[in-house]
Amino acid sequence: MNAVFIILEQQGNRISYQMFYLREGIKTIGNIKTVVPESTDSNSLLMDSVIAFYPEWFSKCKSLPGIMSQLKDKDFLDLDQEMPEGSKNLEGKQDHII
Repeated sequence: MNAVFIILEQQGNRISYQMFYLREGIKTIGNIKTVVPESTDSNSLLMDSVIAFYPEWFSKCKSLPGIMSQLKDKDFLDLDQEMPEGSKNLEGKQDHII
């Protein structure tokens, strides 16, 4: 098994995700350490975190550079409060890694 990371789910008044990396050198979007999903019934609940924590997998997606630019100074991503422009273009692009 070539695992790259483990995603930890934290439950409080809202669900959030944090990443534990099993390899060195992985770059996140910005300096994001925590992702709060758009909603708990979102189809992309976990995938949004994967995009933020391991954008390399989505490097062929044309909207990714714009998203990365918008989030370059972020260390906390709350998708329930702020959805980056162009992020909906990433939906369905994750089929190649699932």
